[in-house]
Amino acid sequence: MGMKQQLMFLMGMLCLFLIGCKKSMNYDDLVLYINNPENGLVQTKESGDVKCKLTFKPASVMLYDEFGNKQDSLFIAKEKAYRRFYYFVLNLSGKNGDVLYGNENFSEKLNKFTFGLGSIAYMTTNKNDTISLADYYTPNLYGMSKSTSVLLAFEKPSKESESITIHLSDLGAGSKTFEFIRKDLDNIPQLLTEL
Repeated sequence: MGMKQQLMFLMGMLCLFLIGCKKSMNYDDLVLYINNPENGLVQTKESGDVKCKLTFKPASVMLYDEFGNKQDSLFIAKEKAYRRFYYFVLNLSGKNGDVLYGNENFSEKLNKFTFGLGSIAYMTTNKNDTISLADYYTPNLYGMSKSTSVLLAFEKPSKESESITIHLSDLGAGSKTFEFIRKDLDNIPQLLTEL
């Protein structure tokens, strides 16, 4: 191979390397990226007076929220566990704010959000797999927020599926489905962290 051909080969390899590298962002920029609907990581649906917003929350953001920007031994141990799941934040708001506290059926809704989400939230794939809700967390903000927020965790499906759909029923706003493309979820920019 001549010198010119070797140079062309190296340039081509460099281009492939740069294309294959994931973009990195700081925390604030990554949050902006996630909340941009064009990136396929957030969806909003409205029904009557209730607005449902479902936002993907990457494991890196979950870890940052818990540990900050330090990667110590506890961070590394948790990272492996966190990466097995897809996390989503469900925000429900009504014309009067928080749908949980701004409602006459408060105790019934509180019970549903605290103990019953496993029976009304699940995920399916385009390969017809059904994945139950692995875990969820509903912070009790006592009506001090403009929306009810719930963190949903689903175990990641097999790599063969190209899309997932989150199904939510009986939340006071009718049944809702939110479809996400796996490529969008799995190829978000990496979070810049300190070592």
